Amino acid sequence: MPINKKSLIAMLKSFNSTLWAEREIDGIGEKHNFLPIFKYTSPISGLEHSYGILDSGIWLPEYSDSVRVMQEGNYWGFFVLLETPFRDVVSLLNENVKRIGLPEVAITTFPFDQLIEFSISKGSHWGLLAEEWINSGYPLNDNISKLLPNNKLVIRRKNERINKIFSVTKK
Repeated sequence: MPINKKSLIAMLKSFNSTLWAEREIDGIGEKHNFLPIFKYTSPISGLEHSYGILDSGIWLPEYSDSVRVMQEGNYWGFFVLLETPFRDVVSLLNENVKRIGLPEVAITTFPFDQLIEFSISKGSHWGLLAEEWINSGYPLNDNISKLLPNNKLVIRRKNERINKIFSVTKK
């Protein structure tokens, strides 16, 4: 069951953990409390990436200096997650949220849809990897369907919808 932003922020503010650390938002200079959630090692580059959530409820990648995080809406730092099947990324996220004791509902706020949409809109290698996630079962939404009108799953979804609309007249 998803959680709204206001409830998420309240939950984070009441979450006591020694893992909370101050981080600066790159390019803005604002300082926020940041809760590191998981590390991910790219199977392609071997580089380690760190992800967490601000006390304002925004998921962000952390820079390797452990001093700064990326700005909200900058999904480039999430792209490397697409190198791994989405079910494995969800499992990694779930395991680490449980490990630190954060309520599991926080997982529902991770920006998976934004990552997929942003990657597809940028095209190239990352867009292809995002489409692989979709073809392997990542659920479609309206924005993804608009971005991938020729994808076989999008076409199937459109056809099923049309069939439902016109099946009313067959009764």
